[in-house]
Amino acid sequence: MRRFAGCILLLAGCAEEPELDFERVELVLAIGDIPQIIGFDDAGGRMSVLRRGSESSCSPRWSPDGRFFTVVACEDDDEALLVSFPDREIEVLGRDLHPRWSPTRGTLLVGDEEAYELDPETLESSALGLRAGRIRAWSPARDELAIVDEGTLVVHDLALGEPVAMVDLEVEFDWGIAVPDFTALHWSPQGDALVGQAGLRLLFVLRPDAQMIETWTLPEWTDNDLVYDVDWGPDGRVAVSRYGPGGPRVEIYDAPLGMLVDTVESASRPVWSDDGRLAVVTGNELQVLTAELTFSWGRRVEAPQALAWRPSG
Repeated sequence: MRRFAGCILLLAGCAEEPELDFERVELVLAIGDIPQIIGFDDAGGRMSVLRRGSESSCSPRWSPDGRFFTVVACEDDDEALLVSFPDREIEVLGRDLHPRWSPTRGTLLVGDEEAYELDPETLESSALGLRAGRIRAWSPARDELAIVDEGTLVVHDLALGEPVAMVDLEVEFDWGIAVPDFTALHWSPQGDALVGQAGLRLLFVLRPDAQMIETWTLPEWTDNDLVYDVDWGPDGRVAVSRYGPGGPRVEIYDAPLGMLVDTVESASRPVWSDDGRLAVVTGNELQVLTAELTFSWGRRVEAPQALAWRPSG
């Protein structure tokens, strides 16, 4: 295991922003042109949370209790940072770690070739005894970790220390049988199914308990369509960021393989909050929608890269 660096106090904004209440930050957005993480409070107030030199910051992810988040420096060999709240102190975790939070354990998964569990309070790490892989996802409801490993989805129970489910990922396409090259996994809120993304064109629904994989073809699909992001809401709705001949839009489905129930035009990067609100990016504007998908508030942003809601508790 690589050694973890010591603590660095974030200077940017500390002296200039004494009136800002960082406890109220509930949504963060990574900005590309001026590399930084911007936070927003429940009224849409904006504040600088993290500012870096010339490296863009990608993939902000909150801890389950909202006391930490991780961010990766996109242009610096994927250097991973751990930021604590509200003091905004930074720990440099290391490079090529691609951290993922466990919703049930409150710990971090780090490492590519081998998987390590990292305590965010002490920075002590312990080997999990399984291959990590880049395509992995913690269950939001169970003490389980899903990993794509050589043509198979393997679900590991961390408490038992052994696999509890496997799904053969071979799929029959028009041209023959093949294994999709997965790029992301998204668990259902109940932890009983996943949506898998393969590149920018293919979506699949995986059901570990039934050992099934199903192809999810979006309605009116054309050869020019692309899928960028997927997020599964707490009430079971799935938001899909889709680009087609008419431009970008976010489509809302009542469930994977289910009915299309709403569309947010000219939008991308959908992320659900714990209470069912939906954040999207429309051009250079961040928009927050209510659980009923009506407009709540919006703010202009510069070259947004990614966004993440702070957990409610």
